[in-house]
Amino acid sequence: MSSTRMGLGHCRRVPRPAPPIGFGTGHAPACRRFCRFVSLAAVVLVAFVVLPSAALAWSSTYSQIADGNTGYSSCLDVTGGSSANGTPIQQWSCNGDAQQQWALASTSTTGYFEVVNENSGSCLDVTGGSSANGTRIQQWSCNGGPQQLWTLVDEGSSYELANDIAASPPLCLDVTGGSAANGTPIQQWSCNDGPQQNWSGSNLNQAWGVEDPPGYVATETHPGFDECTLPLDSQMSAWWSASPYYWIGVYIGGVESCNAGVTAAWLRYNTDGPNYFAVTPIWVGPQDPCYGGISDFSLNTATAYSQGETQADDALYRLTEDGFSPSTPHGTTVVYDLEGYAGNQPNLAQCKAAATSFISGWDYILSLPVAQVYGVYGSVSASDLTDLAGASTAPQFIWGALYDGISSTTDLSPVPSSDWSHSQRLKQYNGNPPLPPAPCPYSGCGPYDGVPMNVDVDSANGPAYYG
Repeated sequence: MSSTRMGLGHCRRVPRPAPPIGFGTGHAPACRRFCRFVSLAAVVLVAFVVLPSAALAWSSTYSQIADGNTGYSSCLDVTGGSSANGTPIQQWSCNGDAQQQWALASTSTTGYFEVVNENSGSCLDVTGGSSANGTRIQQWSCNGGPQQLWTLVDEGSSYELANDIAASPPLCLDVTGGSAANGTPIQQWSCNDGPQQNWSGSNLNQAWGVEDPPGYVATETHPGFDECTLPLDSQMSAWWSASPYYWIGVYIGGVESCNAGVTAAWLRYNTDGPNYFAVTPIWVGPQDPCYGGISDFSLNTATAYSQGETQADDALYRLTEDGFSPSTPHGTTVVYDLEGYAGNQPNLAQCKAAATSFISGWDYILSLPVAQVYGVYGSVSASDLTDLAGASTAPQFIWGALYDGISSTTDLSPVPSSDWSHSQRLKQYNGNPPLPPAPCPYSGCGPYDGVPMNVDVDSANGPAYYG
């Protein structure tokens, strides 16, 4: 892996014809020092943290944020460890207490995040939303307002934290007067790269992506494709060079799986150079008893739950063998392919309950340390994705099949728009092409750089694995 990564949402490692912005470890000439995130909803580099209030599902871990003004021996601190709105933020000797622990949580404003305190669950807030230099920083209930939105400015070994109140000049988190004393208030001030505006923390590193892990999960928003047969390296190279696609769904195994042939060598070649696709691994194990496939899970909900756990264990083993990184702190995405089963069966209620229980077992195992980012693929209606939102351990994202020819992930009806709404959706909107040499009946199958492939066409506003 390259060591020049700028951050999630920085420019891609290798320039592509279009679109010019994406994910990767390098940056094209269009990148600037004050580079905005494409989507901090992407951030799951170490953990998937559930945060309160307006903080969304994707987050860094909690850690201290130390300031360069004291040689990084003092930290952002909520005065007195209070949970009250309006409590001032100060500088205090780093001690690891909860009032000094912060997580970076994604917001609906692309490129910005909230900074959430572990002790109170409240956010860093510019008092009164003022754009004046010297305005004090406080904690306040997270609400997504511009006075609570922050972005990172890379300073090499540290970062400035700039807010969303004034774009020119940007205003940064600042230790008042450059004092080294405990209790010094934190304020906003025009960004100047002074040591009193330099901040360091593992949570900031996670958000920016400088750790350059052996594999990580981030939000993908570009077009993608999937195919039952694993493409050859030569096909992948042609499509990386000339197609609009940035990610691929690949089958890794399961009793009902397509031609799973992923190897560690294939993964390196196509995710870490010379091709740089993101990947969504797919596991196709036993199906619902109402589906009538090669192998079914049980109608008994307790048995189905146990079978889901077993499938998750098998998938984790396969991910490791194929060269993914499920055992690292960064984990990987993995999707269970639950084919459409719901029709007019007399025992449909039993089938639905069994499916929900089975997926709960699958999700539970994948939620254990080291947790993965686990999802489910299926027909938006016939796989009854809506019911899965109520599972005892619900999928963290969905990949809905809805062949309406529309790429937007917003409408996956009948799935309610409020379910999996925070960068938690992939969509297969054109699919089931005939086998070659029959022509593909819709656009998106190429040829690209002279290479056609009959593929399912996908869109994304959700997590994917980056090698």
